[in-house]
Amino acid sequence: MLAVGRDEIAPSYQTTSASIRSVAVLQGLPTTIFINAAGKTMFVHTGQYDSPGTLEQDVRAYALGGSSGP
Repeated sequence: MLAVGRDEIAPSYQTTSASIRSVAVLQGLPTTIFINAAGKTMFVHTGQYDSPGTLEQDVRAYALGGSSGP
């Protein structure tokens, strides 16, 4: 689980499995994939996040419903 803010929690999973390729095209590692409750890929971030704040912005936008996605 990834803690976001004081009272919010976003689920977080890690895998080394190649089966994740069915969700998104991986162009490098690490890759962060935001998937909505319906199983739709909402956003893919390739590479390490530059800062915790940038990651938090994406979590708020794509995991906590702040954006409908691309």
